[in-house]
Amino acid sequence: MQQQLSLLPGSRLRCGEWRPHQYVSYQEKAGAGVILEVGAVEKVLRAWLGYLGCCSTLHLAKQTNFCRFEDALQLYRTTLQLRQKVLGDEHAHTSSSVKRLACCLELKGEHNQAEPLFVQALEARKRMLGPHHPHSLVSTNNLADCLSKQSNHKGALPFYKAVLEGRENVLGSDHPRTVQSKGDMASCMERLGLSVLKI
Repeated sequence: MQQQLSLLPGSRLRCGEWRPHQYVSYQEKAGAGVILEVGAVEKVLRAWLGYLGCCSTLHLAKQTNFCRFEDALQLYRTTLQLRQKVLGDEHAHTSSSVKRLACCLELKGEHNQAEPLFVQALEARKRMLGPHHPHSLVSTNNLADCLSKQSNHKGALPFYKAVLEGRENVLGSDHPRTVQSKGDMASCMERLGLSVLKI
């Protein structure tokens, strides 16, 4: 059961008015999940300027991520390639696409493939925003989680520590995300047989 991507009848694509949820139509077959024709997505992307095409593909990837990993991965890769071409590697949206692709791979259980992408996203955000920016700290935490899920707790620990220190400095020690970071670091230390009393 293949999914058809189409523009709604009578819709007009005009700069500044384009919205994926308004102009992209897809239907879900009961119990079958969402299957997307990438060729149809590319047709829309070619018809509309590259950046807006990225938005369309990303929107569709989000919709499919929960049930069709392969379809979602293909769409996330298409989005990343387009953003690299249109925006360049050193752009926030490109970095976001790298992160989304990594997260999708991680959800699929492909941690070894996700890890270098999390590293790439982290390095890009550190260059663009600095190491203590909240987005950089989220990327650092993503990498730590990925390493931890591969039982590389020793490798994950310095990243959890960096996130905790950064969030304490930026958000304060009582912020929910800081408290979460304390828990992440404590869990990692326990797995390594280290004392958690000083956290």
